Amino acid sequence: MKRRERCLLLLIALAVLPAAAAQTQAASGFGRFHALVIGNQNYTNIKPLETPIADAKAVAEVLEKQYGFTVELLLDATDKHILTAVSNLRKTMTKEDDSLLIYYAGHGFLDKQSGVDYWQPVNAARDNDVDWVPTSRITDMLKVIQARHVLIVADSCYSGSLLTRDSGAKLASGMEQDEWLRRMYQKRSRTAMTSGGEEPVADGGGSGHSVFAKAFLDALRENQKILDGDGLYDKIKRPVALNADQTPQYSDIRKSGHEMGDFLLVPKELHETELQKQPERGTDLSFLQRSDGDKNLQPITMEGKTVVEKGKIPEKVVVEEVAIPKEVVEEVIKKLESGNADQPESKTIGQYIDHGNGTITDTVSKLMWKRCSEGLSGVNCKEGKTETYTWDDAVKRFKNAEYAGYSDWRLSTIDELKTLVQCSKGMKDKNSGRCNDWSERPTINQQAFANTKATVYWSGSPYADGAWYVSFLYGHSRICNRSSTYAVRLVRGGQ
Repeated sequence: MKRRERCLLLLIALAVLPAAAAQTQAASGFGRFHALVIGNQNYTNIKPLETPIADAKAVAEVLEKQYGFTVELLLDATDKHILTAVSNLRKTMTKEDDSLLIYYAGHGFLDKQSGVDYWQPVNAARDNDVDWVPTSRITDMLKVIQARHVLIVADSCYSGSLLTRDSGAKLASGMEQDEWLRRMYQKRSRTAMTSGGEEPVADGGGSGHSVFAKAFLDALRENQKILDGDGLYDKIKRPVALNADQTPQYSDIRKSGHEMGDFLLVPKELHETELQKQPERGTDLSFLQRSDGDKNLQPITMEGKTVVEKGKIPEKVVVEEVAIPKEVVEEVIKKLESGNADQPESKTIGQYIDHGNGTITDTVSKLMWKRCSEGLSGVNCKEGKTETYTWDDAVKRFKNAEYAGYSDWRLSTIDELKTLVQCSKGMKDKNSGRCNDWSERPTINQQAFANTKATVYWSGSPYADGAWYVSFLYGHSRICNRSSTYAVRLVRGGQ
């Protein structure tokens, strides 16, 4: 298998559609889908490549026929062709609910002194970057367009310099999967998928395609459901790693406006699918009330309806599709009758002890954790919203923080944070800690740590210029750029 020098094969998936295509493609439940596919192979001043045109044509075909994209195909494009196409996207990508995918296959270059990545058009000079296309032009475009989602897939050497983190896998089925996809669709995303890090990648070796392009095409052709970027990455990373000396990566694109969403690939027959909103989990029992002058349970009403009749404890109370078991109602009533309703009471949840004051003790690690993620509060962590921080800000802000009578709260080490991962279907990868597919999300004890989002949490453990995190979507731990903004859960004790 020959090793190609091409340093950039990019697939950018953006949520938009050019004005010209808007006239021919009807909007689906996910907006309209457009693809700009570029394959550069027959270079005039640099060594020609073998597979970019075949890769680009095959990608264009599967996107159009299977996923309903309107495709614009550029083969052996000059710098003028590429920049004009990108400029047009900036002018026409104005709809928030449409999707665009840009695929670039060809030579690229990373200037290690300046840190600048380039796409190299077919007219690129060997030792002069005057005609090269800096990828910063793409990043700048991503910041200003109205598209909700952006995905860059790069089959190239040195493409890993675009990334800030890795991820992978897919979510559970049924309503849980629908809820996850709905949330990913609603939030803006600017992500990149690459065939490797800062290393050369194979040109060929994939039955007429590059190893990465073949795995990418196989994943798209075999898929029959709504697939997010993380799920696509999970399907291709192992085949690539097994057949070439390169390891794919998946990440958000730094400084591009990423907001923790993800790109969705939707087969044509599912374009009208509606992602159902999942009922909120957990129940706020604050509506249980009684009169101080009456020893009998008083009627409990909600929105004008009686849900508990006077003097009776029903088998369950149903409020907005959430059932409250009889024993829970009885426990609350006992508190009300004893006058201790406001006093914290400890309870055991598996290996955890909930002290009733917003703190949780792990009986195995002996660590005490805050029950709520930073930014959340209340009985079930339903008040406020999960805040995110850069790593440096989080370490500084939460050094010896005060809470619940303690003044030694801090960010956990990576080993401490990994102890919170709970894989309901077992662990898939012991090295990264990633849970098996179909494990419940988030991958944490949701009774002990209420309202935890299936997202990334910082640890306090640095690594070179980056830092370690744990993803409670998949359970894995990775190193990423410290400038990324992620959630935080504080701990005390240990060390």
